[in-house]
Amino acid sequence: LTFDQAAAWLGSYETAYHCLVTRGRLAAGETVLIHGATGATGLAAVQIAKLLGATVIATGRSEAKLAVVKAHGADHVLAIGQVDGIRPFRDDVKALTGGHGVDVVYDGVGGEISLESLRCVRFGARFLIVGWASTPFVAQGKGLRGAPNANVLPTNLIMMKSLDVLGCPMAISTAMDPKSRPARLKQVLAWAEVGQIRPHVSHAFPLAEFQEAMRAKWRGDVVGGCVLHP
Repeated sequence: LTFDQAAAWLGSYETAYHCLVTRGRLAAGETVLIHGATGATGLAAVQIAKLLGATVIATGRSEAKLAVVKAHGADHVLAIGQVDGIRPFRDDVKALTGGHGVDVVYDGVGGEISLESLRCVRFGARFLIVGWASTPFVAQGKGLRGAPNANVLPTNLIMMKSLDVLGCPMAISTAMDPKSRPARLKQVLAWAEVGQIRPHVSHAFPLAEFQEAMRAKWRGDVVGGCVLHP
């Protein structure tokens, strides 16, 4: 790997592995719907899902950025952004899965994307909560009772579709159980060593321009990794 690729590698691929494998039990032949696929962990999830033998449906807001995701192995890409939020994508997903829906949802976005995704799944699917990029102020309540901005999922759909809804906090899980890391690390290292993992870094900045690097991330300009050069 180049230095830039290595800098953008470990956290993203460990997160994706923890979510898809440890929590999601994604298996060969299954179909996974990956949201936020143009981001660092989303793009890592696309690559890992393909290495596991899954079919990948990836979503994002930009056709141009999704072309990069397609080049990294996604079987299908769906541009779902529109001026006032997202467009419905249930029919697209059902068409791509022969009307059955997906086995796993990898949701690093939250908000209205989560709600639409609950209508895109098979009975007994796994719904992986990876993050909440669409609601960046969700933590302003600092965990207190009645905190504003919280993401909410409808329990009626969860029950009627017999879903497993799984929180996937990789760093916290590793801190709680350090023994969970060696096997994960061994696998992502092995994939990297034989060239099956190649992080994509769309932006690099000198350290003095860290503010512009943060703005690029905030604006959604970045695909995959954004790196600072010391």
